[in-house]
This record gives sequence, C-alpha cells and structure tokens, in this order.
Amino acid sequence: MQQKYQIRATFDCNNIAVYAAFSSSIADVALQNQKLLAPFSYHRMTWIKPSFLWLMYRSNWAESAGMERILQIWIKRTEWDNALKEAILTTPEAHVYKDAKKWRKQLDKARIRVQWDPERNIKNERLNYKSIQIGITTALSETYAKKWITKIEDMTPITRQIQALVAQKNYEKAIKFLPEERIYPVNDEICKVLGI
Repeated sequence: MQQKYQIRATFDCNNIAVYAAFSSSIADVALQNQKLLAPFSYHRMTWIKPSFLWLMYRSNWAESAGMERILQIWIKRTEWDNALKEAILTTPEAHVYKDAKKWRKQLDKARIRVQWDPERNIKNERLNYKSIQIGITTALSETYAKKWITKIEDMTPITRQIQALVAQKNYEKAIKFLPEERIYPVNDEICKVLGI
C-alpha cells in the first residue's frame, strides 16, 4: 500500500531534480546561464516540485499562459534537505502542530513552506497519495536561484512528446518517457517536520 505522504523524486548522490514551468523569456535565460536570472523575479514565492506529473497537471501540459516551458532544475541535495528541515506546512496539521496560533506565527516567518497535494497519474487523475511542493519565499529566492542550482535542462520537447501520446491515449508508451522517480530518503527529523 502506498504511503500517503512520501517524497518521490529523480535524484543521484549529490543532486535532486525539481520541476518548474516558465515563460520562454525566463526559460531561455535560465538555460543559457544555468541559473535563474531576470526576468525571473526574486520578489515572489517560488514553488518547486519533484513530481513531473504534478507539474503537468498544474501547467496543463505546458499549455497554460506563462507556463509553456518546462525546466528540470537540479539542486544540491544538501540545500534541499536543509530546506525541508526548516519548512513549515501551509496548513496546521494536528499531528504536526499542537497550537494553531503558534503555527500561524511560524508560517508568517517561514523561509520555506511545504504543501502536500494529491499526486496525479499520466491521465491527470488524482491519486490517493500526496505529492510535495516546496515554496521558497523572497527571503531565500535569490539564494536558491543562484547558489543551489547545479544544472538546468529543458524538458519542453519531451513534454510535448509525452503529451502527444497521452492525446492518442497511448498511455503505456507515454509512461516510458517519464522521468524515473523513486522514494527520496528522509531522516526522522525531516519526517517529523513534514508530518510523514
């Protein structure tokens, strides 16, 4: 049975892949410089997701306005793990926070926010387990954009290829092109923070 809260991701010994959808103007600069530079804004919350299919749901397969380019952003696992350690959930889950007022104060000050949303399958259908999203506030946005990132790759062509197969209802073939995501290991400290 699938655990309700579980981080699934593409990762290696040193880095983890997260996904984001951008306009072409942001994506082109990011790919050229291998950093997130202007017109990317450091003055708004930045959400990153290790689930490719959740971003497909969120961006409508890269067809939503301003989300027509899909980037795979590799970041240092040390930075990812540190972010998880200091994260505050966006909802006051009773099994994590005993005091809702205290949680509210923590959330207001948080540099990292975590939201759990229903994972999606290749058909964009909700699954009965959750996918993690990391919200990086303005306090850390520029640091993330310039220092955490080790590589940025354009996933737009493969996204279009998968989308075409999905449109043909050729799901079995489409799944073969998806990034391989597996359970990301987290220690007891992080499990407690995230409510896992």
